[in-house]
Amino acid sequence: MVYIFIKCILSCQFETQNSDAVHFFVDYDKSYGNYIVDVDGNAMLDLFTQIASLPLGYNHPSMLESIQNPDNIYAFLNRPALGFYPPGDWVTRLRSSLLQVAPPGLSEVMTMACGSCAIENGLKAMFISHQGKMRNGRPPSQEELQSCLINQFPGCPDLTVLSFKNALHGRTMGAAAVSHNKWTHKLDFPAPEWPIASFPDLKYPLEENVRENEADTKRCLEEVEDLIDIWSKKNRPVVGIITEPIQAEGGDIFAPPEFFKGLQEICVKNDICFQMDEVQTGCGVTGKMWAHEHFNLPQPPDIVTFSKKMLTGGFYYNSKFRPNEGFRIFNTWIGDPSKVILLEAVVKVIREQHLLTNANDTGKHFFDGLYDLQDKYSNILSKVRGLGLYGAVDFPDQKTRDIVMSKLREKGIHTGGCGSKTIRFRPTLILKKHHADIFLDKFNLVRKNFSDKNMVIHLISQVEIPGPKSKTLFNELSTVQNSLAVQFFVDYDKSFGNYLVDVDGNVMLDMFTQIASIPIGYNHPSLVETIRNEENLSTFINRPALAVFPPGDWLKRLQSSLLAVAPPGLNEIQTMACGACSIEHGMKAMFIAYQRKKRGGEPPSKEELQTCITGVPPGCPDLCILSFKNAFHGRTMGALAITHSKPVHKLDFPVPYWPMASFPILKYPLEENVRENQAEERRCLEEVEDLIVSWNKSGRPVVGCVIEPMQAEGGDNFASAEFFQGLQKVCSKHDVSLAIDEVQTGCGSTGKFWAHEHFNLKESPDIVAFSKKMLTGGFYYKEHYRPHEAQRIFNTWVGDPSKVVLLEAVVKVIKEQNLLARVNDTGNYLFNGLRGLQTQYPYLLSRLRGLGCYGSIDMPSMEVRDKVISRLRAKGVNTGGCGEKSIRFRPTLTLEKRHVDIFLDRFNSVLHETCNSNSTTAVASEVYAAASPT
Repeated sequence: MVYIFIKCILSCQFETQNSDAVHFFVDYDKSYGNYIVDVDGNAMLDLFTQIASLPLGYNHPSMLESIQNPDNIYAFLNRPALGFYPPGDWVTRLRSSLLQVAPPGLSEVMTMACGSCAIENGLKAMFISHQGKMRNGRPPSQEELQSCLINQFPGCPDLTVLSFKNALHGRTMGAAAVSHNKWTHKLDFPAPEWPIASFPDLKYPLEENVRENEADTKRCLEEVEDLIDIWSKKNRPVVGIITEPIQAEGGDIFAPPEFFKGLQEICVKNDICFQMDEVQTGCGVTGKMWAHEHFNLPQPPDIVTFSKKMLTGGFYYNSKFRPNEGFRIFNTWIGDPSKVILLEAVVKVIREQHLLTNANDTGKHFFDGLYDLQDKYSNILSKVRGLGLYGAVDFPDQKTRDIVMSKLREKGIHTGGCGSKTIRFRPTLILKKHHADIFLDKFNLVRKNFSDKNMVIHLISQVEIPGPKSKTLFNELSTVQNSLAVQFFVDYDKSFGNYLVDVDGNVMLDMFTQIASIPIGYNHPSLVETIRNEENLSTFINRPALAVFPPGDWLKRLQSSLLAVAPPGLNEIQTMACGACSIEHGMKAMFIAYQRKKRGGEPPSKEELQTCITGVPPGCPDLCILSFKNAFHGRTMGALAITHSKPVHKLDFPVPYWPMASFPILKYPLEENVRENQAEERRCLEEVEDLIVSWNKSGRPVVGCVIEPMQAEGGDNFASAEFFQGLQKVCSKHDVSLAIDEVQTGCGSTGKFWAHEHFNLKESPDIVAFSKKMLTGGFYYKEHYRPHEAQRIFNTWVGDPSKVVLLEAVVKVIKEQNLLARVNDTGNYLFNGLRGLQTQYPYLLSRLRGLGCYGSIDMPSMEVRDKVISRLRAKGVNTGGCGEKSIRFRPTLTLEKRHVDIFLDRFNSVLHETCNSNSTTAVASEVYAAASPT
């Protein structure tokens, strides 16, 4: 094969991000069916399919038809905040896709962005359910609500989840806590010490080792029971067991049905949750839609997670694991409707073409051929194993395995490894017997030409909101998932520019924009043009495993999108699926860099490599990250460790106790409170430094500080440029990494592309995380934070090229239309108008603050605030709250003064009505009287 062009691209790629895991660059336009085509024109039969992520192969006609359908185009353009504003057809879409193929006995589903998020939120559902039982239905106590915000008991109880050796469930910190197969996933990251049991290690051939395998299965089940008892006596109860039906990354380790039946029996006996991770095994590849169906369990698992071939992440669950409150299982996007639309097409094809039958028939042909080769080359091949089309074969060692994979690639066959010496097979569901024969023929040739010698050497409002259609849809959606956070359902086909249209036909000026996630408005012509461009179609259809098989134009796409707007001083980038993943992996980058520096550049010791697998020091050192009161950084468990804004985000979840400093609470108007505010910021900086010193002395060093430029969910708390300059100075003095979380503030909403640019920092932050208006997640970083090894910062998708293609168009529009200048001009007009209303209604409005078009204003109480938001919505303006009593403004970058006039007119009307509401006036007057000397 010719690698010159690939190497050239790689050398350029290395300048912008860690690309050590990249295998080759792909031409996704030319890839087709079961064949992947690289940028040099080499076509390969693909038996790895983007790390098991392509159900129907490349550029399948049904998926092309789906994306070209004019009825679907707006679902691909507008990525909604599904937990708040789902589209009007959302329930219908769920029923024709995810619920069509739900595991038997599970009728509720929650969508997520990726596999790790699915696992994390499945764990959270366990914890919530357990603590609900412990409370016997009573609401959480005040002590629980307060203590969870600072990561302490009883709000953050010391609960555990039992997992298995060699498991991989994801790379975010909660998922990593139950993963134990490779040090590269866990080294240098603080992890909770939770129970780890043995997974059966079957001897092959199975029919010759029945007694030994039964004994091993029994031993493992007894170990699980013993661990549950031991950890219960430690007062660290096991609330759930998580397992893969087949341990994939750990080496395609299979266990018999009796093992899983025994596990479920143990869970029922101990009243704990049984979670099945089907991220890699779901969607029919084993010959059944879900691998656990092969086990004939007496009842369904409590939770079944999915991703990869399902095109979207999420989990099915037993109704008792549905939280009773909104926002407990929640994030901005919680999935992507465009992926569900594609999944509809996939489900239809699977059924119409009987692809589960094909998986069994072709799979039998495939593995029969492998058994024959194993008999022929028994000195090299062993432990052929599989279900349907899903399986693996072992080699004597990793070197041999890797040489075979390389030689297969030279012969036009693409495969992937797992474990220490295994080749795994993850083909599409449309693989046919003739494809299997091609592989077997090429595999036989590689085996025949492989000697022992080279084995050793080579390595507006019409009805109330929510209206009747929204209410009906809400009731329907509630039958399959917790929908308590839903505000109303949206018609995204009819939404346009700065206007959101709900399913009942109400048109609203949107000042909240999907929780700050729409950069240039709904259905922008430039985005429509981008998605209709035939050159981009394959990018929207084929979701690649970017870290391993990026498309040939990936670097070019990065340069014209993310790198074109990189924060000054930062020229390396890592893409991710969402904001929480970005924060999690940014923290991991800090831990890796710290430990590498501590080792003086030496490789990790054998002890570190061994102990990190079980989540104990020195491999998982007791390091910490400093964060701030009222901060919000995400809902995965690592991000939650540094989140301290609302109990609903954290209650019942075990999280590490890390240092938490005060964020300045400024007095307004700023010009009248200069001295007090300076003293407040000085106090907070002194507190930061004191915490760093005290935690370092305690043997739990602070390796990084994570902060928002403005605390968004915590109440739009602003601090001065001098505060951030001082914070950077403190971090530099103590060799602490400084990460700025620009998930909500990035992409120009403050009048500069990045909010921290307003602070005139002496140098760039070490890490800047982004998401929301950037359409994709990720983080920029200094070169020092690039891991030296592959797969330290890694997951299957690490982002989505289709979102980067849309971001290219967004960046182009921002620059060509000079939207940052518009944001400043329109923002000045907006806040001048709000300042006038604050003067007019001083007992209702206070603490107006903002930058660009990004900002907030306070109401006297949460009750008053929520009534105002509801009344604004009834008058055709959609806004959102934050903190205890703030209304926040998050419009698009295309907001104009005419839009501001509409908003100010409606807001004035609502405030006037609120003044004339007796109950509200009484509340407001009390607050005003208490705050004013006169």
